[in-house]
Amino acid sequence: RPDHLSWYQLTLEPNTAFYHQPPPVPDDDTVWEMQCAGLARIESAGFQRYEVSAYAQPGQPCRHNLNYWRFGDYLGIGAGAHGKLTDPESGRIERKAKRRHPGDYLRHRAGDAVSSRVALSDDELPLEFLMNVLRLKEGVEIDLFRRHTGLPDEVLASTLEKVKDLDLLVEDAERLCTTPRGFDYLNSLLERLI
Repeated sequence: RPDHLSWYQLTLEPNTAFYHQPPPVPDDDTVWEMQCAGLARIESAGFQRYEVSAYAQPGQPCRHNLNYWRFGDYLGIGAGAHGKLTDPESGRIERKAKRRHPGDYLRHRAGDAVSSRVALSDDELPLEFLMNVLRLKEGVEIDLFRRHTGLPDEVLASTLEKVKDLDLLVEDAERLCTTPRGFDYLNSLLERLI
């Protein structure tokens, strides 16, 4: 009887056996039926969906997940780990990834086990922010955009203008979230924002 679970469709990632020898996968209609049936079963067990692929018993959402999806900072520790840190003085956001292969990571851990560093530009911040926060069913306080990106609200407003008439977002003066349709089609929504 777990308090929390993650449930999502398998993604066939490059550099995996499934990617090179894919198993048979169901058609889109069957996938949608499986999604609906799975959600109904999860909800009947008392879980509430709080993120695209995360479900929790009432009052039990994962604090790490909430921090991550609210565009907070986090450390990446260990082989293949990712981290995101905001410089408190400049507000500059940097994403880091550690070396993926455990042996390679161990050989470099005394020096620099980081394999990549990417500083986010002001142009990238609105989409990066939205890719994270719109995964939460509750949406996000508009104020977090300003606090986490250092950019004015007008930048967010101009980004959202691209999808204003598609019935995918609900926006008021304080909060932004997807409509139920927008939540189901989040990837398509984000593609339109690019």
